[in-house]
Amino acid sequence: MPSSYRLRQRLIEDDIFVESESWPGWMEFIEDVECNSPSAAAEILLGRSANGWMEWKSDDGHPLSDYLDQVWWGPWPPVRTTVTFRTS
Repeated sequence: MPSSYRLRQRLIEDDIFVESESWPGWMEFIEDVECNSPSAAAEILLGRSANGWMEWKSDDGHPLSDYLDQVWWGPWPPVRTTVTFRTS
């Protein structure tokens, strides 16, 4: 079982990722959740494997990868990406 799936389940069990009262049928975070990559964040939200560079899109449909000069798919050069979900 992928670690993102386990984290998603733990966030649901801990009542951090809950059904939204404002948007019925949707889920929302009631606390900030920090992820180490766009893909990890997407996997938590979607509950499945995901390529965050392609899943995260702007309002006009452009994936996150469109906003970078180069996306690195391997371990070099090392890149640390932090995605924080803010609730308010």
